[in-house]
Amino acid sequence: MHAALNAAQRTLVREIATLGTESGVGLYIVGGFVRDLLLGGAVREVDLVVEGDAIGFTQTVFSRLGGRVTPHRRFGTAKWRLPRELATACGWTVLDFVMARSESYARPAALPVVKRAAIRDDLLRRDFTINTLAICLDAERAGVTLDFCGGAADLQQRLINVLHPRSFEDDPTRMLRAVRFAERLGCELAPATLQLIEPARAHVAALSGDRLRHELQLVFEEKHSANVLTRLNGFSLLAAIHPALANTADAWLADKLIAAEAAGAAAEVCWLLWLYRLPAAESRLVAQRLRLPVRLTAALQQAQQLGAQRNLGRKLASSEIVSVLAGVQDWALAALVIAAQDEQVRTNLQRYRNDLRYIKPLVTGHVLRARGLAAGPQYAKVLARLRDAWLDGEIHDAAGELALLDRLLLQR
Repeated sequence: MHAALNAAQRTLVREIATLGTESGVGLYIVGGFVRDLLLGGAVREVDLVVEGDAIGFTQTVFSRLGGRVTPHRRFGTAKWRLPRELATACGWTVLDFVMARSESYARPAALPVVKRAAIRDDLLRRDFTINTLAICLDAERAGVTLDFCGGAADLQQRLINVLHPRSFEDDPTRMLRAVRFAERLGCELAPATLQLIEPARAHVAALSGDRLRHELQLVFEEKHSANVLTRLNGFSLLAAIHPALANTADAWLADKLIAAEAAGAAAEVCWLLWLYRLPAAESRLVAQRLRLPVRLTAALQQAQQLGAQRNLGRKLASSEIVSVLAGVQDWALAALVIAAQDEQVRTNLQRYRNDLRYIKPLVTGHVLRARGLAAGPQYAKVLARLRDAWLDGEIHDAAGELALLDRLLLQR
């Protein structure tokens, strides 16, 4: 484990382990850290499970090391935000301290009822065997790996296995997660796990939009998100989310998502590429189902409306490009650059994104007021006219701008 941590991280883990021993709680690193460590890849995060009062123990860590604590009492967990200097040294900004717990589900897709439990019960509640591995941090067993479910063997065989037959019914988001992990880790779903998808698929309808959106956001933050969507579509899980999404993961989308990844585009741009081709009415229904943020929904509408405009396919003056694109969110612009088939459309979009939107007049409202122009809508009109003059090469310097301003004011 130590080889996967830098010196500051090792020191911090030792300090936390010592505090755990002093506090009389069991302390473990669990899940993704241990999985990725055994795979020999880069570790993404450190999750700490506490046998005992996780919130109280996090407060103990805070008292000794500083920072800030945010408790989540429903699940008995707490986030510890590291003090700035320690965060800089470690490369960690937040550590999660989770109460070892058991979970029960009143009905399929419901949020679980949790109870404090021992580490074994906590590991048995998890989604897949490969995520049930834990490393002990207490003094007597420091460094010992717990593997109650055969997670290490499944890792070696590159298999995604659920822990019990009702797993996907209890939490249908696990089906999306299984496909995402399979793609990221180069795994396959074990045959017994694969057989559980079809009978559990109907329970996706009971999931809240927030839970589904969170899982899909994680898909778009992955490399090769197109492959994940293709697999989800193959299991009819996209259609289970909303019928309009059936077969949206096609060759066109795969090509565009690969281009977005190559361009370093934000996950929000991938969302837009996925939903861009839906009819407007269906895209609104999908946005409602997934409770998409207002800003993302607005960007989707802008992208669809701009994509339907024919004038973007013409060679336009700079001021005409700005007139069409001013106020459009950059997510929508970035998505259209990738989605557009017409070279002239892409050229106009790229000119605006890379250059034209940054061109502004030197004159400000203060100057207009000093020149005797009363505040009001005319301010915007005069400033827009000056901006267009810069854009189209009508003026080239401050003197030219002031001369044009004088002429405009004389016309009023």
